[in-house]
Amino acid sequence: MALVLGSNSGFVTTAPTADPDAAENEQKNTRTQAFKVVSPAKASKITELGWYCVTSTSESNFEMGIYSHDSTLDTPNAVVGSLSQTNAKGTTAGWKTTTVNIPITPHTTYWIACQLDDSTANSFVGKSGFTDARFATLTSQTTLADPFGTSEGFTGRLLAFYALVETSEIQGSSGTREIATRYPVDDGIIARTTKQTGHTMNLVAEQSSHITSRDRVGID
Repeated sequence: MALVLGSNSGFVTTAPTADPDAAENEQKNTRTQAFKVVSPAKASKITELGWYCVTSTSESNFEMGIYSHDSTLDTPNAVVGSLSQTNAKGTTAGWKTTTVNIPITPHTTYWIACQLDDSTANSFVGKSGFTDARFATLTSQTTLADPFGTSEGFTGRLLAFYALVETSEIQGSSGTREIATRYPVDDGIIARTTKQTGHTMNLVAEQSSHITSRDRVGID
């Protein structure tokens, strides 16, 4: 296969397991890379981070984390949540993962970052060309810093970095949720239907000086 944004690169809803067989490789050991991504709709938190090690090399430690976006400089900024800093790479090729709990917001730009300590032979991560893709690189790194630091260069490629995202949805019977709210009225009983952006509000009459609003919120 190949690197595909939303499947084995960037934000994903299912963790990849297959070799992405990327078109190119990028040196990973002694370097930090941060890959620019935009969180999907309804995103609430990241539960796992991972990267694909192309080569079999000696054991070394890797760190991963999420950085905020500096919109002025178009660079990684500060750590979001906390970093995962003690993770054994192992000696084989394959996906290297770490469990995290990092709250995020939907439709927001973040950077997925990974740093790898030195190994006896160079370790590599997969990359491939993609319109508007961007990652930053720091060389001679022994840890992830906060803030990220001044990048030594930017590359227009996808990286085999992913962030497994959990989404929050309002759900109920038939994909909707009813929320009952009481509204006082001055006199009489009112029954009407009002359409608002993104939902329909049905105001139903009661045998009292209040009405009940059932707010039905459709789920995409």
